[in-house]
Amino acid sequence: MTNLQNLTLMVSLWIIFFGIGCSSQTEYETAQSGRLKFVKTLKYGSVGTHGSQGWYVSDRNFYVNDRKWKPEGIDVNENLISCESSPNRAVESLKCESPANLKEWAYVLRMKDDKPEWMVASESPYDKGRNYGEWTNDGKWLLFFDSLFNVETFEKREVKGLPSAPEEHFRAVSPDLEKIIYQGDCFSGGNLIEDVERRRKRTCDNHDDYLKNKIEVLWIIEAKTGETKLLELSREKYDWLVWDKNKFPDNQKWKDFYQQQLIWEKDKDGKYQLVSPK
Repeated sequence: MTNLQNLTLMVSLWIIFFGIGCSSQTEYETAQSGRLKFVKTLKYGSVGTHGSQGWYVSDRNFYVNDRKWKPEGIDVNENLISCESSPNRAVESLKCESPANLKEWAYVLRMKDDKPEWMVASESPYDKGRNYGEWTNDGKWLLFFDSLFNVETFEKREVKGLPSAPEEHFRAVSPDLEKIIYQGDCFSGGNLIEDVERRRKRTCDNHDDYLKNKIEVLWIIEAKTGETKLLELSREKYDWLVWDKNKFPDNQKWKDFYQQQLIWEKDKDGKYQLVSPK
């Protein structure tokens, strides 16, 4: 056999073995909170209609105390995107997302009396923006466009006056959950009451000036009434207002640091007020 034939054979074998190796590759994405676990199985192989190779989700499963468990009323493999645990490791709950039936569904799985309990935390149409829920400072509540949901007790509280779904612009809540902080000047999504829409339009109209003057806008929103105070803050004075990905590669670490910079104090009526920055 010539050297050229040997080389051709080696390349062919390499391609075969490489293809077999890739097609059999399996990885797992796991979200775990105490006794609760969600595992997404990823496999490498043919995807699409043209035989291209790539990663795809082959299976999704819940485990409770390391035993498989299925929630009622939902096909986990068909309808769930993913689940995540609270940033607070002491909280034994999972939040799960589903885009089924042209809506955005957020579910919460918790342990109650040593048994798993599954609940719809939010159900919303797509016109509100991405509304799968954002964790509050203590990791015990999820903020949605119109509510706060406690992942430990399943308590739900109405929220008013948010200028958009919380995914991109929510930053923090006061210790008593009565004030919600958003950051930004242009928002989209959601059917808003007139004064919120008017305020949202005004800040968006000033976007170029905010950008030029390096100003960040904080919305301090009264959760029960929607009443809102706007703070215009210097980005140069408060550089932590902008996510520095070199300093904080992990977004959650930046959020934790951000919330530590906010100073809350009770007023004469016992209500928390933001005293810094101001």
